[in-house]
Amino acid sequence: MDTFVSLAPEESPSFLRGYPLNSTAIHISWSGLPPSRHTEKLLGYRVRYRRLGSLLYKEVNTTCNVTEVVVLNLVAQTTYEIKINGFNENGDGPTSKILVVKTSSLGKL
Repeated sequence: MDTFVSLAPEESPSFLRGYPLNSTAIHISWSGLPPSRHTEKLLGYRVRYRRLGSLLYKEVNTTCNVTEVVVLNLVAQTTYEIKINGFNENGDGPTSKILVVKTSSLGKL
């Protein structure tokens, strides 16, 4: 009997970009993953972010056709560490390189 091994995505998202929209929001975008060589379809992306120095990540999930997100309710003039990975029904793929973005200060830019 043949055994079929199901796999999570094999590649990580690339070309991460991010910039502050204001003092409490960051816009993040990335290049989507290529189609899998396996039968499992990409379900979406996990965007994990945390304040630099914090131990706990917060998470935002998107669907497979969305390659940008706005992270809200952040702290002004604070540096955030952001990483992204694709996922399917079998699990999470490898994590992207870490993107570091700082929110802007309160008031006008």
